[in-house]
Amino acid sequence: MAFRMSRDHADFVAHGGTEWDDGAFVNVKKIKIFHDWAGITLVQFDYIDGTGAIVSGLDHGRVPVEGARAEFWLRDDEYITIVTAFGGYCVRKIEFITNKRTFDFGVEAADPEYFARREAREALTYELPATYGDMGRPIVGFHGKSGIHYLHELGVYFR
Repeated sequence: MAFRMSRDHADFVAHGGTEWDDGAFVNVKKIKIFHDWAGITLVQFDYIDGTGAIVSGLDHGRVPVEGARAEFWLRDDEYITIVTAFGGYCVRKIEFITNKRTFDFGVEAADPEYFARREAREALTYELPATYGDMGRPIVGFHGKSGIHYLHELGVYFR
């Protein structure tokens, strides 16, 4: 059985974007992320289903004209335990902690190009990181909100 965990405190909830929901699976296999100067523009996850097959989730967001891309593959004995999303008007950075390692991707708040933008400086004044996880229980799916430019929210399913 999987449990849905989302941002439910009013200060954490973004007001833009369209909701999406990949559902819950046995495990997460791959994470694909894109970002530009302001934040995360696209996330996509591959999952392992109950038969052991890989199921590709949909792309949530858009590929930026300029920016960076990363793919993280989880090992067979690896699972995500904690996810932290950093952001204000959009998610600017996501950190994933597994039972084996930590990896993150996105825009650092101290990045001069990011901080030069007025809206970014204003966002940092009310930025509250949202952390999801439950004492080593595997995260097995994702849901969230994506707008035409950025990822606005990220929630998880855990076993």
